[in-house]
Amino acid sequence: MFRIDGPRLRKNSRAKQRLAVMDGDYDCLFVSPDGSDSSENGTSIHPYKSISYAIAAAGNSNKNHIRILIREGEYRTTGITIDSPKYLELVGVSENTVIKGSRIVQFTDNGDGTAFSNEAGFNAWNIYVNGNRRNLASTKRLDLFSDYNGATISSISSYVENTITYSKISLPAADIDSLIENDRYKYVFVTIFRYWGSLKCRIISVNSSDNTITIRPPKNPGQGSLVPGNGNWIIYENIDCDLISTAGSNFAKGTYYIDNEGRIYYKYANGETINNISIEVPTTDTLFEIHSSVNIIGVKFAHTTYDFFDDGYTCTDNQSAYSIIPAIRIYGSNIRIMKCEFYHLSNTCIGFMNNSHHGIVDSCYFHNIGCSSIRIGELDESANVTIPANIAINNNVIELYGELLQQSAGMIYTFTDFLTIEHNDISKGFYTALTGGHIWGYTDNPTYKNCTIRKNVLHHICNSKMQDLGAFYTIGSTYNSIFEYNICHDIKGSPTTGIYLDEGTRGLIVRNNIVYNASNTCYYSHACKENRIYNNIFALGKTSAYSFSGCKDEEVYKNIVYQTNVAYIIGSSSTTNVHDNIYYALTNNNAASIDSNPILSNPSFKDPPKSFAITDMTAANLIGFIPIKTDKAGVYGKYMLSKLHLNDSLYSKW
Repeated sequence: MFRIDGPRLRKNSRAKQRLAVMDGDYDCLFVSPDGSDSSENGTSIHPYKSISYAIAAAGNSNKNHIRILIREGEYRTTGITIDSPKYLELVGVSENTVIKGSRIVQFTDNGDGTAFSNEAGFNAWNIYVNGNRRNLASTKRLDLFSDYNGATISSISSYVENTITYSKISLPAADIDSLIENDRYKYVFVTIFRYWGSLKCRIISVNSSDNTITIRPPKNPGQGSLVPGNGNWIIYENIDCDLISTAGSNFAKGTYYIDNEGRIYYKYANGETINNISIEVPTTDTLFEIHSSVNIIGVKFAHTTYDFFDDGYTCTDNQSAYSIIPAIRIYGSNIRIMKCEFYHLSNTCIGFMNNSHHGIVDSCYFHNIGCSSIRIGELDESANVTIPANIAINNNVIELYGELLQQSAGMIYTFTDFLTIEHNDISKGFYTALTGGHIWGYTDNPTYKNCTIRKNVLHHICNSKMQDLGAFYTIGSTYNSIFEYNICHDIKGSPTTGIYLDEGTRGLIVRNNIVYNASNTCYYSHACKENRIYNNIFALGKTSAYSFSGCKDEEVYKNIVYQTNVAYIIGSSSTTNVHDNIYYALTNNNAASIDSNPILSNPSFKDPPKSFAITDMTAANLIGFIPIKTDKAGVYGKYMLSKLHLNDSLYSKW
């Protein structure tokens, strides 16, 4: 029996009973790759072949609880809907029980070191050759753990036509000729890094008279279009030729492109021939759509695709992957997903949609995913919707996220009530680890209510060209919500911060957190009000420990600020009420410029940043600081701790 965590659910014994792993009186059905949906009856000896058939057959049982045991093997789907009158439990009986949204596609040798798919109509952001992921051919494959030194935009202009903004990018004449040849520009697209966006845009037209390509950047609600500018980094993707404005071979061995008809052309990697490869191509963006009560335990999920060009020209998602449709969409109640693994999904993995409630994601491993791991809530704030409520996200490892849409956050919550996010480890992503809210500017109607974010570790993020982010980022008003006992560290890029309260964040309590090794500042609030920030440790910010701009009635007190580099204690200031904090800095101690009662003293940390334990409480007692216990932050249990360290070797490249 797995424990159910989260303060909201512990108080609700009925919810606890409903969400518990089933005991007692239930029927069992069996599924196997070697079974049959036409001649078998779902018993251990005569199992069904498909999961969807077993779910449908469960409705015929005279029992209310049905356990479906899924045997080892691969199960391919284009999307399974669960809407059953029964309470279902789907259990993977082997660690190699995998549900895939892909199928094996036949290819024909082209005689030139490439092979093409016998079918057309594909839209795949990755394919898998003998189980190994292969990427779209591009002018530069962005690597999270290395600096991107590829092409930048040298000349760009923008114009508005019929209220739509277009951008024209200048290219060398030879590159324009290459894009025009065989109408190549019709399938090539660009990714441009602009502030918090990784803008994916199709090439609308090519003009050889002025050597420009035209794209349509996405709109950014409340701030106009997120228009690219000179100096922005640009990548040309899905390309089968070399461009002189970029370095290296674009259509390299082990990559592929998709032509105008949706036909895949794959260039063999070393040692590969048409006779020794098997190619899997993702064909769906949906794995499950859940409308009724279910437990899903011990199953792996892999291989989805996604149409990022949702308006035909550009990816309209403008930040954090808020609007990306998840592969598993939950609309029902009493849902538990536990000890599952999610990898090589192009879109967000799990979404708690409007009308969902009493759900848990517990002890799951998310890695190598195209967008985000979990989204709680949608973008609809109208009065006629029921936002997700009583959701607990507990004890999960999330890493290597945003591999396709780099602006994706590791986890997202928007409009929700009674949410607990606890004991998770989120790392190794291009953008913010955890982001909450969705409304710019002050509102009286909270975006999220009664939310507890505690004991998470958010670390090693943004070693790329993304900007304006934090390990934890929130926007919009809240009610009765708290961010506490979290550890945020090693946040890179510029400008970036540890805890970032952005426009309109209102009514949030931030306490008992440790933030260190931020490339800019450890704590930053912008255009916020009525937040309370106390009993935190902010240490080793590269430019400052904390900074404020345009805030109202925000109180920052009883924190410890520790700087041993040349950075300032405090960056820009505002009307924030800062008082009674401890400051330690070797140089540039400007605490008195904003703090009404600064305490300049050594806090006596044991061995920062390895340990922020306080060895002498003399200074801390001056402000009533309570030591922060961090030994229980992050994931727990042998199963999750084993997942936590699978990619530790990547930290050496940070």
